[in-house]
Amino acid sequence: MLDAFFRQRLLMLAPAGVALFSRPRWQRSNWSLLARSPLSAADWSDGQKLDGRLFALAQEGRLARAPLQVMVSDRLCRTFMVTPPPNAARMADLEAAARARHARLFGSEIGWQIDAQWNPVKPFIASAIPMTIKSALDVLQTKTGLTAVRVQPHFIEASNHLRTQIADGDWFGVVEGKHMTMAAVESSAFSAVRATQLPLEVFESADALSRFVRQEVLRLGVELPTLLKLSGDVPAVWVSRAPTRSGCVHLDRNIAQRSSALLAIAEGKP
Repeated sequence: MLDAFFRQRLLMLAPAGVALFSRPRWQRSNWSLLARSPLSAADWSDGQKLDGRLFALAQEGRLARAPLQVMVSDRLCRTFMVTPPPNAARMADLEAAARARHARLFGSEIGWQIDAQWNPVKPFIASAIPMTIKSALDVLQTKTGLTAVRVQPHFIEASNHLRTQIADGDWFGVVEGKHMTMAAVESSAFSAVRATQLPLEVFESADALSRFVRQEVLRLGVELPTLLKLSGDVPAVWVSRAPTRSGCVHLDRNIAQRSSALLAIAEGKP
């Protein structure tokens, strides 16, 4: 019981695996790996198999009856912008707008749980997480008492953690391998978002990244970013010591155990 109070638990969910970590609650020490399990793409659509894997993970980590933070890889989520309806007066109005936007972009919202940074007067960012994940976490709580107190996509978690370093006019992005989610920032909020697979040539140089960003500017209909501020698996060739207009800054470059590193551990990468 005391251990549950004095330690934090973190569950990382990535396409190729899941991992459970722990660290002292009041210390900024590194997370310690408690248990890990590989997963295949098919496992994410098999609710019973996912339930079993998470339960086995909790047993291996010897965890029960404790709060649990959960971070979900952006590759498992959908992130998009929602425009609130005119004269939105209820939370239900915003939720309906988010469901409708998700349906227009991806098809039916069935099978996805949508959460957002709800705003009744200006566009807001929303994320959809597979219901198989939500259901598996509910089953885990029933079996073990582990309670998911926060379930967030990697992009949302990173933006909350690094928000003091992001200014109006910047773009903020999270890189997971060849996948990047990036968003434009205006009036201290996200105004446009794009999640995409990066073409191989983008990784060759800062100029290649700049060309890619200019293409996305045209696609989104926004201004060029003052700076492109990134988190995660950022190639060193993108980063400039003295970045100019639209140059790249790696915000968590000097953090040894950033979130992308924990996701890599979950997937069994060296």
